[in-house]
Amino acid sequence: MKYFLKKTGEKIEIGDKITITNEVQTPFGMGTSTVKVTVTEEIVPKLIAHGIIEEDSISLSNLVAKVGVRMDLDEDEAEGFMSLLWERAPGTAMTFLLKEASIILNKNKKLGNNVWFISNLDGSIDFMSITKIKNYKTVSVFATKEDAYRAKEALIELFEELYGNK
Repeated sequence: MKYFLKKTGEKIEIGDKITITNEVQTPFGMGTSTVKVTVTEEIVPKLIAHGIIEEDSISLSNLVAKVGVRMDLDEDEAEGFMSLLWERAPGTAMTFLLKEASIILNKNKKLGNNVWFISNLDGSIDFMSITKIKNYKTVSVFATKEDAYRAKEALIELFEELYGNK
């Protein structure tokens, strides 16, 4: 399982060392407490519970499940639906999955004047002005280039099948 620092989005793996900084009340006023922690299997649940790291929810299975929830389908129905959609209209299936990825990755982020998107023509990542978007229902935009790459990485097998090795 992949983990990410909640504040920065930096990728974290088991064995990595992270620095946790908190403001604390001291007898002399507010102070800063800094602790270096090695990420282990035992400490991960505590770090997640305290909102320091989060699990990577950008995986193909999670995105298919999110599409299923949005369409009021159970897990098996969602997998069947997306599988059939991929056979009949792979571009549409990719659009559904990218839309869910953008919703997850853009949560708690403010979109700037320029946003990143993944092209439906060739799978390339590029940026555009947010003023050019007329309808957000069909466009999957990302606040940062890193988020667009995370979404593409999660769906890389589908991208390779749809667009080749690009």
